[in-house]
Amino acid sequence: AAVSISSSIIDLSFLLSGSGGALLCRGAGATLSISNSSLRYSTNVGGSGGAVSFNGSRVRVASTVFDSNKCSRGRGGGMLAQATDGVELVGLTVKSNRGQVGGGLNLVADVVTVTDSSFTSNNGLAGGGGIILAGLTSACAAVLQRVQLASNAATGSGGGVSATGCALVFDTCRLSSNTATANGAGLYFDGSGAARVRLLATQLSRNVAQGSG
Repeated sequence: AAVSISSSIIDLSFLLSGSGGALLCRGAGATLSISNSSLRYSTNVGGSGGAVSFNGSRVRVASTVFDSNKCSRGRGGGMLAQATDGVELVGLTVKSNRGQVGGGLNLVADVVTVTDSSFTSNNGLAGGGGIILAGLTSACAAVLQRVQLASNAATGSGGGVSATGCALVFDTCRLSSNTATANGAGLYFDGSGAARVRLLATQLSRNVAQGSG
């Protein structure tokens, strides 16, 4: 199945339980494309994906706003994306979302690219204020280019970004004024094997953690 959403406003959705406060897309081979749209003020009370939950092949989101969505008991205040063939995000504004694990976005894939995007004032209640990144296998690789993460907060680790088991590249990014009650105010990285972090022309400033980093 292929789902395509363009030039749309999706807001004020409410879900008591299940996945995707406004949109659920799943299935082997499923693809999701969202562009030039706004997803706002959606609530998922009992599940994951405050606005969007995706579990399939590939997801691409471009020039889209995730604003003030929440899932207080699940993953991904704005969106949970689990994609076997990758996640591509371009030109996103992700702000004021709230999730249990991943305040802004929770991304689970082996290939992730995030470009020309901003994550501001998102709150992860159990880690990952702005973004949670995790791989499906040990071959996971994520690249963030020209991304700003500012004033995100995590109760736990990873105020800006929390990443597990991925080779991670930040290129011309800025992580500033993020907070964590545990470790890694700007970035929390839990790597093993070939997993590594590279920072290229990237600034980390005024991030505050109560633990380490």
